[in-house]
Amino acid sequence: MTRQVLSRDGARVTFSVAGPDSPALLAAITANYPIRDLVVEYPPIEEMIARVYLENKPRADENTDETADG
Repeated sequence: MTRQVLSRDGARVTFSVAGPDSPALLAAITANYPIRDLVVEYPPIEEMIARVYLENKPRADENTDETADG
């Protein structure tokens, strides 16, 4: 899981969390700190789709032509 504090202003903290354990982290925060306001934002759908394509893009050293074997 990736966590990054983006800003702090008194009791207000803005951070970015990425990964499958985000709900567990959110549960821990709300269990341990008094929360007056909470906003959960997801990246734009275009960014999510681009990330899927980039993470699954074949590397240059991989053989993507299945007929090259012979």
